[in-house]
Amino acid sequence: MDYNSTRDKLIIPEYGRNVQKMAAFLLTIEDREKRTNMAKALVNIMTQLHPDQRDTVDYKKTLGPPAHHL
Repeated sequence: MDYNSTRDKLIIPEYGRNVQKMAAFLLTIEDREKRTNMAKALVNIMTQLHPDQRDTVDYKKTLGPPAHHL
């Protein structure tokens, strides 16, 4: 049995473990253009999960990946 207490800590818990797994997968993609396109798609998914977050001050900071990862 796999318990949450034994899993890696969630970086942004409000988006869940599946989003974090997708983000981790993006880091394994070597092709920069493909990685960037998939990162944009992931951000789009994240905005759909929490559309109410658009009004917060740190919205773009939370959803924007660090530049060195793209």
